[in-house]
Amino acid sequence: MPTLGLLAHMALWFWRVVGRLLVAAIVAFAALRASDLLQPPSPTPFPGHGAAFAAMSVDPLAFAGGFPQRILAPLLAHLVGLDGARFPLFQQLCSGLLLAVVFLCCRARGAGIGGAIAITVAIAGTGAVQVYKLLAGYSDSLNLVLLLIAAQCGHRPVVFWGSVLLAAFSHEMVFFFAPWLLWHRHRHGGVWWRELSVLLAIAGLYKGWRMYVAAVATGQAFDATYYVSNNFFPLGTAWLWGCLLLMWLVLYGPLLLVFVWAWRTDALGWGRLGPLLFLAGMAVMFVFAYDVQRFCNFIFVPLALACVPFLARRGTAVPFAIAWLAALGIYRWQHPPPGAAGGALLTEVTTRLLQVDAYHDYSRAWTQVAPAIWPGIAALMGATATVVAAGLWAARRWPARSDVATGTCSS
Repeated sequence: MPTLGLLAHMALWFWRVVGRLLVAAIVAFAALRASDLLQPPSPTPFPGHGAAFAAMSVDPLAFAGGFPQRILAPLLAHLVGLDGARFPLFQQLCSGLLLAVVFLCCRARGAGIGGAIAITVAIAGTGAVQVYKLLAGYSDSLNLVLLLIAAQCGHRPVVFWGSVLLAAFSHEMVFFFAPWLLWHRHRHGGVWWRELSVLLAIAGLYKGWRMYVAAVATGQAFDATYYVSNNFFPLGTAWLWGCLLLMWLVLYGPLLLVFVWAWRTDALGWGRLGPLLFLAGMAVMFVFAYDVQRFCNFIFVPLALACVPFLARRGTAVPFAIAWLAALGIYRWQHPPPGAAGGALLTEVTTRLLQVDAYHDYSRAWTQVAPAIWPGIAALMGATATVVAAGLWAARRWPARSDVATGTCSS
């Protein structure tokens, strides 16, 4: 009889796990397909990086192309048979995985089924999913998934640092979040010198991987030397920070007030410093990178997690729904078919930069391009101030509850 009881207990546990994953997959699939009404996915790889990843996925161990070190997505796509021309389908599979992880994280943080579905659907309409329907073939979705898992599982060092290690093999951009990674582990009981040792070990493993790839690769155009020699600091970085604000408003809109609310109330459990360290990691990226329509989407990690305690407050469902509908409207306004990945405003800005040959000479951008779009810059500043003010008002109206979970991955 004890044996039968143990088997029954194991069967029940297995069913709960499988059932939870099955529900997450169904919700993610439905949310992803519904989001196609906002922006249908492109069936062909996007020229440039998207096409390069698609080509790399045919034989990822050939270490060909401009970034053979970013092997995770091409290798996984090859293993599941979605390589080459089918690589955009793999990217959409990763978007579905992202939404499933969002749903599971929401449930683990105490959200009910309805709340978790609402948050998953809301995230499906943001840049974390929509941008990669246009930039078909980019591997950023895996980075977003892994960083979200790390943010959720800060109290589990093996899962946390394992996610960081995997993310490095997808895109080395994860190392820009080093201060936040250490802080997050510290908030969950990590000893600073031990966590720093683990991070340095991961960096060392990644360095060894890069050395191996450099020795066997047939091409590696985008190495550290390329980015250092083509950095945009300081004027270019300041310009890109402005574009970053623009992209946040275009791709997330008024939903960003939830992030401001969470920072002000510490609803995330990151402390006041944690969200600022996370934003600082994003800001430093733009010393070297300029794809703001891609890298702005890291903001989705704290935003998605912050939605859980926000919706746990009585009376927040209606303002959340209004903010979400407004965000959808802004996206549709900015992305008329066929739609550029960064939206109409960013396309106008970059077009003006190219017209005056100032794309890599941002001193000329400030003097020759900025005056022509001062009204747009003023509107950007006003919209940003409105969102921040709304978040601060929400923090006074709905202070965080101490009985809302702030992060476990045990369920």
